[in-house]
Amino acid sequence: MRTSSLFVAMLSCVFALDAFAQRTIGNTRDSNVSSGGERNPHGRPVATAPVEKPTPPPSPPPSIQNPLPDPMPWPCPPPQGTVIIITNPVVEEEKPEASEVILWDKNTAPAKSGFDFSADEVVGSSNKAVDVYFTMSNEGQELIVNKDADIQDLGQLDSFFRLEKVPSSEWSPTHRVHAEAENVYIVWTWDNQYFKFRVVSLADSRVSIEWMQMDCGARIAANEDYRNGAQHRDSGIKFGK
Repeated sequence: MRTSSLFVAMLSCVFALDAFAQRTIGNTRDSNVSSGGERNPHGRPVATAPVEKPTPPPSPPPSIQNPLPDPMPWPCPPPQGTVIIITNPVVEEEKPEASEVILWDKNTAPAKSGFDFSADEVVGSSNKAVDVYFTMSNEGQELIVNKDADIQDLGQLDSFFRLEKVPSSEWSPTHRVHAEAENVYIVWTWDNQYFKFRVVSLADSRVSIEWMQMDCGARIAANEDYRNGAQHRDSGIKFGK
């Protein structure tokens, strides 16, 4: 019985030695190197310097985009798809310049009641050069010419500045017409000239008119000293020319 126990104890020692040998062989490692890095002679791991990563190059500066230039003005072609609306500028018609004058009532201021169109001058109603004069009579406010001249009333017209033709049958048989605000009148002077005028404003004792000469007449050689107040000096110019 003692022999058996001794045999068992020896067998156990054999198995233990075998196991120890297998463990030593299966775990053999380099005495200086471990999986974690190098070992110093004393068996301790030595710290390995970290591998430096290369510094990435700096990012390029953001590019500055120049703003788009303004579209080139016409007549350069516009971008495709652009709709261009062309409008004609409104040009106001330039009116010819008209002269303005004030005439006074013959009974109030006879020296300032008449007008000489040829000389652009205010004269008296009895002056030989007078072409038309203003007066207050029993018939009301009137514009009068001498017997060797003619006058006609065309009423209110929108085309005073464009009026060029002269009606041939509207002359006053009495050589006088009523003065009405905004009405247009034509005077055929004793020396064969035509003038148009319009009443701008009208008061009891005065009238304001604007006037222009017409191209359809032609001045004839006549001396005011030979005016007889009865015969019109017609040069043969036809009406309406």
